[in-house]
Amino acid sequence: MFSRLPNLMVDKDPKMTQRRLAAELGLSHTTINKIYNGQPLTARIDPETVGVLCEYFGCDVGDLLTMREVK
Repeated sequence: MFSRLPNLMVDKDPKMTQRRLAAELGLSHTTINKIYNGQPLTARIDPETVGVLCEYFGCDVGDLLTMREVK
């Protein structure tokens, strides 16, 4: 599973930082950083966190997290 968080952040605001996003959503910077850099994601992601991110970006889970073949 791969994260599209970097793309969503750039699309919303090209100057968006991980720290700003975390502060705006009330999430920890560590959580945002793990999702942002988690390509491929191997750790568990809290469903509430996914929900908060999807609501913020106005997207579905499939827009935030995608499946790709790992070679």
